[in-house]
Amino acid sequence: MKLKIIIRTIIVIFSLLISILFLKSSNETHDAECKNCSVILFTVDVLRVENLGIYEYPRNTSPNIDSFFKQGFIFYNAFSTSSHTLPSHVSIFTGNYPSTHKIMPRANMTLPHDQKTIAEIFKVYGYQTQSFHGDDSLDTKGAGFERGFDNVYNQSDNKPKIFDFLKSVKGKFFLSIYTEKLHDPYLSNITYENMFDKDYNGSIIGDYDKFVQLKKENNITDDFTQERLLFWSKVNKSDTKDVKHLIALYDSNIYQIDLFFGELIKYLDDRGFLNDTIIILTSDHGEQFNEHGDFLHTKLYDEIIHVPLLIYVPKTKQTVIKNQVSLVDLSPTILSLVGIVPPQNIDGRSLKFLMGNPNVEDKNQVIYSEFAFQRAIRTPEWKFIKTVNGTVSYEFFDLRNDPKELINLYGKNVNEESLFKQALEGWEVKMNSSYVNVKFLNSTFIGYP
Repeated sequence: MKLKIIIRTIIVIFSLLISILFLKSSNETHDAECKNCSVILFTVDVLRVENLGIYEYPRNTSPNIDSFFKQGFIFYNAFSTSSHTLPSHVSIFTGNYPSTHKIMPRANMTLPHDQKTIAEIFKVYGYQTQSFHGDDSLDTKGAGFERGFDNVYNQSDNKPKIFDFLKSVKGKFFLSIYTEKLHDPYLSNITYENMFDKDYNGSIIGDYDKFVQLKKENNITDDFTQERLLFWSKVNKSDTKDVKHLIALYDSNIYQIDLFFGELIKYLDDRGFLNDTIIILTSDHGEQFNEHGDFLHTKLYDEIIHVPLLIYVPKTKQTVIKNQVSLVDLSPTILSLVGIVPPQNIDGRSLKFLMGNPNVEDKNQVIYSEFAFQRAIRTPEWKFIKTVNGTVSYEFFDLRNDPKELINLYGKNVNEESLFKQALEGWEVKMNSSYVNVKFLNSTFIGYP
């Protein structure tokens, strides 16, 4: 009898231990922290999330990025605050929406001094800060991109200076690398021009040297607007072969950016930096290739605001996060990962908890995006877009059944419509959000080729 009781007791204890172990594994957290680590923020202009292999793109556009971030945090549903470079980047740097930081397409733009950039905060905590970018838009006077950086380099090829800095740096650092190589006109050297579309024989000129010659023939120097118009004049937007080739050129430039990223990671690895450096790859916004009948990045549809967000933290394993997040959350997240308390008066929030608890459903999955004459509110299930362009119009999408945003349900008696309209317009009032009339914007800004 005593033996039976002992056996039953052992069985009960064993069962309890198994249950505890199961519960522990099912609620396993990932220690997303690296106090006092250095940080590299690698931002690629106009990079679509769906064109990277790590997000299941069939083309081999990004082998180095895919391989490296297999040991990182992969955010599947990250969204930009804007479809334009300038306001989106200021959101990344400040943790605020464009309606808060006020850096929008208008005259006399100045970032308020009470809004601190991530570089300014890192500087206070003893970090060496360096910015490498190749886009004049980030040199816009008053936008605040220079604030907090020891040095700002604006060159078409910053690679030598980046490696020179890493070769000599001692102590912790914050390094911002931004490339616009992916931006239109989609030009490559002859080695890569047709790597993803070898049989193309249309009129698009994607070879850099041939395009330079075409510019000379048309008396065009280094005027971006004129270069852009010349490139797009060779594109037949209604020809599926031309659209396919544009995407192929775009993908070949992703591949070339990936080559540099691979060089950077190897350099960091060879010198032991990966043991104490957080690395983030993201984009300011995506790009359209005839989705919704348009090109470039002029609206707030998902092909434009859905962006990659990949974060490597030393000594962590691959973690997929499917909760919806905003790039307004990036700055506070980076700060919290290195042990710095983010500013309290910002729109974004740290994602550190979600990174440590990837299976927890986030109850705060509401994000906003802004363009000159558009505003959008998005949850994982619904998206509401307001356009003010002479007249006011609305779009409302059921993302569960219409992820490509093709069926506008506005005015179709959907119960949720009024809730989203009220929420967006209430947010506009709260943020004192103002629209920019399209007729005051030039064709280069709007993105019309």
